[in-house]
Amino acid sequence: MKYNSQAIVSGLKTKDPKILQYLYTKYSGTIVGHVRKNSGSDEDAQEMIQVTILELWIAVQEGRYQEQGKLDQYVYQLAVNSWKEELRRRRNRPQQALDDTYLQVEDSGDLDLANAIVKDKYLQAIHQGIEQLGSPCNEIIQLYHLQK
Repeated sequence: MKYNSQAIVSGLKTKDPKILQYLYTKYSGTIVGHVRKNSGSDEDAQEMIQVTILELWIAVQEGRYQEQGKLDQYVYQLAVNSWKEELRRRRNRPQQALDDTYLQVEDSGDLDLANAIVKDKYLQAIHQGIEQLGSPCNEIIQLYHLQK
């Protein structure tokens, strides 16, 4: 079914799903072509279709769309402007992946803490063992290590 501009605008105002489906079908080829031609991927194109239809819906809801020109031109201009804005945003936002050397920074503080905990456990085990030896052995070992 084909809708005229007035039917599309009234359908957008009433949130008619048939109108939204019609808009997706009618304008997706144009929007995909524009995005691909201007260094965009298929995913970018699909995103721009959604953004453009959403912007049209918002413009109609807020009364910004005036039926002075052709709806086709208005939708195409929305798509062009949205894609330009996205390209500007990407240019200002670096998309490089961080080098692995920056991500693999070793924290020696954690390693020192782990070593200290292990050493403390060993010392506790040695002290418990010495206490269990009995009087003469216990005294000899303590005197040997205290005098050293």
